[in-house]
Amino acid sequence: MLASCKESSTDVHKVDPEFEEYVQRFFACAEKYGVTIPDKNIVMVSKILSSGKAGLCYMERYPVYIEIDGGYWMALSGAPNEDESKEDLIFHEMGHGFLRRYHDNTELKNGDWKTIMCGDQLPHGRAANINYRGMRRDYYLKELFTQTTEVPAWSTYVPDFSHVTETEIFNAVPSDERYWRIGNTDNYNARIEDGLYIYTNKIDNSQYVPLTTTSGSSSILDVTGDFCLEAQIKFSSTTITEPSGGIGFSNYSTPEGSINPLHYAQASKKKLFYLGESDCHAPFVYLYSELINEDEYNKMTIRKNKDTLFYYINDTFVYHNDLTGLPIKGSSFGLLVGGHCDISVKSVTLKTSGVTKCASDGAPDNAQPVDLGPNFTIFKK
Repeated sequence: MLASCKESSTDVHKVDPEFEEYVQRFFACAEKYGVTIPDKNIVMVSKILSSGKAGLCYMERYPVYIEIDGGYWMALSGAPNEDESKEDLIFHEMGHGFLRRYHDNTELKNGDWKTIMCGDQLPHGRAANINYRGMRRDYYLKELFTQTTEVPAWSTYVPDFSHVTETEIFNAVPSDERYWRIGNTDNYNARIEDGLYIYTNKIDNSQYVPLTTTSGSSSILDVTGDFCLEAQIKFSSTTITEPSGGIGFSNYSTPEGSINPLHYAQASKKKLFYLGESDCHAPFVYLYSELINEDEYNKMTIRKNKDTLFYYINDTFVYHNDLTGLPIKGSSFGLLVGGHCDISVKSVTLKTSGVTKCASDGAPDNAQPVDLGPNFTIFKK
């Protein structure tokens, strides 16, 4: 049947209009990397896919036949990573159809996937999220079309901040109630018990819980400067399978109590580390790390230096992410608590380095926790 189909000399190009730009990009990139695709016959349509799939390529069909989940495609609209995410998906599916690439779940040294062709049954319950942006995108394109064996420099990089002087400007401990959201509502129960800050999230979605960082002063840190945010957090619940405790910083707007955007690092008892920015459709990457303690306290750190974020678990460097094309603003710092999760916190510390910038406003004394929405940690592929 395949042979009889291929005998036809009729060109087939039936691509729904919303996908056309990315289809043409794929063929242009193939040419750039010296890959000849003589037969470009393709059918690409929008469908409602099952099993959480964002895209599906039927490699046994001719011409190449690809279905894209329409709901997923629409969900990307307006996100800062919309273009990269759409390109990633289309290139992944066309990689199956035109490059005959199969799924490859090899990991780089830093935990990033080696290729955008990852998929199917992923190890450790990870997702197929690719940090397909900034300094990483060029490598992923080259790997897709050439299957290069080169090791990208960013995958082995370990920063050295031993020469940087960091000055502590804020240290919230549970013994001082000024810093913490306290109360019992339909959405949360926050209290201080036995010298610890305990926060119970009663809803399905993750919540961002801003700290009151004024500490009696009218000036706090502006996140466009360099800083180091740390918290000692324990995941107290015993049935957690999704993101649990974490830290983040954002621009907190009142009176609505919204955030825009939130840069975050969130971990789970399954030793997964979720890194991203809330306006983007999904976390940039889910990392698996043995550094995460399931039943003990974890020291979680985000360090910002110039236009790059560096993430640490228990004082060990884990990952770095450049902020090219992403806004970074605000003066709010806080905790992340997963849906139906309990966390306990020993402390939250903020240090500055380099040129310190201060802002005249931040999270107000009555700042409310923010519901991060159902798609905060969901990625379909």
